[in-house]
Amino acid sequence: MFAVCEGKEDISVHEISAPSCIVILYCCSPQRMSAFTKVTKEFEEIEAKLKVFEGDDEKAKGDIEAQFKALSGAEKRLNELKTTQVDKFVAKANETDPDKIVFGPQMVQKVKELSARLDEVLARCVEWRTEVKVRWKVEEEARKGADTERQAQVKQQVEEQQRVKEQERQARDEDARLLAEKARREEEERQRKRKEAEERERQEQEQERRETEEKARRKEAERRLEEEARLRKEAEDRAQTQAAETMNLDGALRMLREGFRATSESQRRLREVLKVLHTFMTYIVAEPSDPKFRKIRRDNPDVQRDILQHQGGLECLYALGFREKRVPGSTDRKDGEVLYVMEEPSMTDIDVWLAWFDELKKKEEAIKEDIDRIRLL
Repeated sequence: MFAVCEGKEDISVHEISAPSCIVILYCCSPQRMSAFTKVTKEFEEIEAKLKVFEGDDEKAKGDIEAQFKALSGAEKRLNELKTTQVDKFVAKANETDPDKIVFGPQMVQKVKELSARLDEVLARCVEWRTEVKVRWKVEEEARKGADTERQAQVKQQVEEQQRVKEQERQARDEDARLLAEKARREEEERQRKRKEAEERERQEQEQERRETEEKARRKEAERRLEEEARLRKEAEDRAQTQAAETMNLDGALRMLREGFRATSESQRRLREVLKVLHTFMTYIVAEPSDPKFRKIRRDNPDVQRDILQHQGGLECLYALGFREKRVPGSTDRKDGEVLYVMEEPSMTDIDVWLAWFDELKKKEEAIKEDIDRIRLL
């Protein structure tokens, strides 16, 4: 809720709460009439007195001298109200600086309406006073026995003045019509631009909606493709794992060799793969009870590059005794980390443990022999 508060020389707009309305109503009562209200009331009283000059009742107007004095006094007082009060109100109403604006929209409208009415009444008052002055002069000339020619001249002057006033009135009416037409065209243009802006915004929102839906469809399609690829990979990995679990070391090494061509470069690469496998087995045979040598991270880039990317690489790990094992919570991944782990038999059964260890040494030696055969080629 807003209130317009007026002081002696200033008017300001304030946002107020509902309980403050009681105070505002009191401040706006006749006993505490604002400056604007006082000016408006005085203007309306003068305007009411001047109504008599709009009619043709000369008796009601009084004699010519009384008319002239009444119009002169009204004109003087209207000019005083305009220069000392209304013009100040208009200046504040036209203020554009947000920090200096003191009137709300309703108060601005009231000030502009009062200024326009005052200008109109003042203009009519000047016209009436001029006419009365001319008629008074004519009567004075007549009373002094002015000749007919002089009276005719005065009459002609009056008529000329009336003609000029009529022309001015017509010009004002035409200016008002042109201003109204201009305002109408400007309003139509604003409405057209507003509709165009609303249509552009609607089209942009529609385009954005379609793009969002299309992006969501593509994302869902990609997710489905990724899910299908993941499921195929898991199925292939399970099949490869099942095959690897039943393959002995000789078969695994043969599959590994078949994956490389019979060229010097391919044989060199094969030898590097075998050396990595041999290194694993060398560390395990040297420290069979140390679990860190019996664990290989599946996602280790070196393990992927040196072993798992090659045909027979996974089969060789399984043939050596490694098995896939998922360790939850060991990484940031929700499903944990996948390791290839070689389990050590319990030392409580020494015969089983020794048989396991002997088998490790045999597998180490078999890989060493494959490496040596490649060296001899």
